[in-house]
Amino acid sequence: MNFLLGELEAFGTDPHAAAVAALGRRRSGFAVLGYLAGAIGTYTWVALGRDALSPARIISVVGLLFFAELAAGYFCSSISHMFMELSGENGRARAMFGALGMSEFIKLLFIPLALLVQAVSPFIGNIGPLLTLCVVFLQFMAAAALIRIAYATTASRAWWAVVLPFFLVLIGFFAMVGILCVLAVTSIMRLFA
Repeated sequence: MNFLLGELEAFGTDPHAAAVAALGRRRSGFAVLGYLAGAIGTYTWVALGRDALSPARIISVVGLLFFAELAAGYFCSSISHMFMELSGENGRARAMFGALGMSEFIKLLFIPLALLVQAVSPFIGNIGPLLTLCVVFLQFMAAAALIRIAYATTASRAWWAVVLPFFLVLIGFFAMVGILCVLAVTSIMRLFA
């Protein structure tokens, strides 16, 4: 417990130095804690202002979000590490997982932003989507900075390592939608032929 409190204190005083120091360690618990913090922040952002939920429901939804973010973290870190290895950069997959996990701490900004949106939305309208884009952009910047340090690479390769998994997911999604549309059109054409 003292280790965790020491890590959180170091992260609170100088987040950049604490993240760089955590990347060099063999443990990835701080990254997993980052994924948990990201799940809590995301849940707070989505659920604040809605109907009150029971504590069991809150725990189950946060748990589901946590495991979904862990799975996405493993997927993104494996694709990004493979990209970095193929482009000639040397590094560890654990460091990539740690960098992406520690960048999830940025999602804790969703908690005060959710309260801010609740307070100002009657006056200036819904600014939630703009704030979501800002927080996600900050998370991408933090991940790229940590990957740049972990792999000792250029900023452009670090950005590609962060963005590439999301491009692959989008390409797969649109390919699946295209295939479903072709199947639907051909089956409708057979009905009227």
